[in-house]
Amino acid sequence: CKSEFWLFCSMHLASVVVFRTMGQHEERSNILYLPWGLLGIVVSLTTFFLLFYTNHCFHRYIQLYGYTRDLLMKLVELVQELRIRIPNAERQARIAGARRTTMRYAVLSIYLFFFFMSRREVSDTEFSLLHNSGILREVEMNWLKRYPGSCHSIVLDWLL
Repeated sequence: CKSEFWLFCSMHLASVVVFRTMGQHEERSNILYLPWGLLGIVVSLTTFFLLFYTNHCFHRYIQLYGYTRDLLMKLVELVQELRIRIPNAERQARIAGARRTTMRYAVLSIYLFFFFMSRREVSDTEFSLLHNSGILREVEMNWLKRYPGSCHSIVLDWLL
């Protein structure tokens, strides 16, 4: 949406500049002469399309916001189900460890998905951030760096 916005802004600016440089008193024989009535139509159409595309971009943002919120709510539901269904007893330490690993992989896949969607890659800085926060282990980080385009999908496979 940014490209359309700047396209229509530049069209509007170009039409205003052309009108101002030509002036009101240009001769009609000049090839660049444009009557004010015609320029008003161009400016009106440019303004209409600028607002139309801005509105379109806003609706896309609202739709993506809804999808993102739903995705995060599914993550919260998964964590809640894991906490309720799988006990955290010391005698079942192996099961509790599996629960924690499942939660960690679910959160990691969401982070990697958002990093990937923002720039189509996950940078070393983002990997380091996840590693320093304890969500990603060193071995897992080295493994995921081998597959830069689909690392969030790989983590989902680990999750299953």
